[in-house]
Amino acid sequence: MKTLLLLRHAKASRTSPTGQDIDRPLVEEGRADAPLVGQRLRREQLTPDAIICSSAVRAQQTIALVIEAAHLTTRPRIEPRIFEASAGRLLEVVSEVEAGTQTLLVVGHIPGLEQLIERLTGASVSMSPATLARIDLDIKEWGEAFTAAGRLAFALPPEASEDN
Repeated sequence: MKTLLLLRHAKASRTSPTGQDIDRPLVEEGRADAPLVGQRLRREQLTPDAIICSSAVRAQQTIALVIEAAHLTTRPRIEPRIFEASAGRLLEVVSEVEAGTQTLLVVGHIPGLEQLIERLTGASVSMSPATLARIDLDIKEWGEAFTAAGRLAFALPPEASEDN
């Protein structure tokens, strides 16, 4: 059994200092919401063995705040293929993860994350900024995710983290 955690970056600015989409930073609301995700991870004792993060500034800022709030020691691997990735591309990235990794956290973007959830579980989920989804996969190696049928345990926006 493997656990795949999918996190959409927190709310970002509509513009960037460089004019490039990849460089858009978090806004104040995003900087406040990201730690709530970290608190949920800590409360639910969801400790990723590996973290793979988009190369977008907003994704990297999100995971830094999540890691701090969750008191994680796992350091993220920055993966440029996640930026603007389809479900298929995300599955490629996931399939390369070491078999010994039990819980994987992927930080990325829509629509790819939403498409991946639907592909793995059949569920149609709206991933608003800083939404965390958990998919349980009955697989031994991450490469099996291509053909796996997973179970969506939850997909919760950051405000749900405050209540539970």
